[in-house]
This record gives sequence, structure tokens and C-alpha cells, in this order.
Amino acid sequence: KRVPQHKALLNEFDALIFMPLYHHSQPSIGISEKLEFIQALRGIAALTVVLFHGSQFISAYGTGLGDVLFGEMGSIGVSLFFIISGIIMVITTQKSDGSITYVKDFLIKRFSRVWPVYAIASLALVFIARYETDYLNNPVNIKTLLYSLVFFPPSSADSAPVFGFPVLPVGWTLSYEMYFYVIFGCSMLFGRARWIAFFAWLGLTLLLIPYLHG
Repeated sequence: KRVPQHKALLNEFDALIFMPLYHHSQPSIGISEKLEFIQALRGIAALTVVLFHGSQFISAYGTGLGDVLFGEMGSIGVSLFFIISGIIMVITTQKSDGSITYVKDFLIKRFSRVWPVYAIASLALVFIARYETDYLNNPVNIKTLLYSLVFFPPSSADSAPVFGFPVLPVGWTLSYEMYFYVIFGCSMLFGRARWIAFFAWLGLTLLLIPYLHG
């Protein structure tokens, strides 16, 4: 039986890009075994971020011996975390059926793992640890808090990649993480064409739009 041309192209694209992951996903290899190496990388990424933030006890950020020893650790750790997140998403969604129910469950699981703890920590920082209730007397602070709770960068005027720190400063990377979850989840609605849709969106937002806007 002849395979339709568009399906054949999807199969070739899928195999070309993601066959290494599928190859290591045979039933004889458990999920925990497949992810052991990735989990080790996650530990390394966490350590690099800790070393970067710990450098402030040696010298101020971006200066002195602390910067020489650990100044690059922060960006390395954050980039590694993003890479790990992408790999895990690909592996754990191989059986996606492209249905709205699957995507909804995927997004709920991702959101529920991050938002409750992040929201509690942010509110605790505002009302207990640092600012107390007078923090809300400033409209700018209210905007920053609301934006922070929905993972939206507080200020487009600030430089990339932060675009304004949320009330919990170390949470700025979560804006990118949640954005990735949403785009990745929506791409699964396209079924076998999910990767074409995913990379098309990346090409549009990362290449075409910046190019058109100079």
C-alpha cells in the first residue's frame, strides 16, 4: 500500500530529527535508565548556578575574583537547564496522540509543578521577607507582582534576556520555561506535523520577526 507523499515526508522528517531519541526508547530500556545521564546534567546545571550566585560572597557580581572564578557559571547553568528541559519534553511526549485532552493534561501537569511553589515564594517575599503590605501602595509594584505571577516579563524596556526581574529575581528564567511549555504543547495539536509546526513557530519568532524589525 502506497504511503501518501505528505505522510512520507512527515515520517522522514520525524526520523531524521528524532530517531536517536526513539532508538534509545525501546522497551528493554526503562525511563529511569534513559534519563539517568540527563538527571546528572541537571545536577551539574544546578551546581553552576549555585556557584555563580555564591560568587557574591567573594566579590560583587561582575567584579573581582568572584567574577573571574564563577562569572560565566550562571549563563552556562541556565542554558544547560533549557537544553535538559527540551530533551525531557521530547522523550516524555513520544506517545502524544495530538488530542486536546492530552495537551490539556500536559500543560496542567507542567503548570502545577511550577506555579504553586513559585507563587507562594513570591508572595512570601513581598509580604513577609522584604516589602510587607506597603509594597502594594505603588502601582508599578502591583504590575510587577501580577506579571510575575503569570510569568510575564515585567519590563520590555530592560535588556535581554531578563526584560525586568520578577519580584522573586531568580525566577526570571521561568518566563521562558513556561513559554516553551505552551508552544511545545500547542505544537502537539498538529499530530505527526508537530515538529514542523514547532520549528516553523521558532523560525517565525526567532528569525523572521527580529529580521523585519531590524
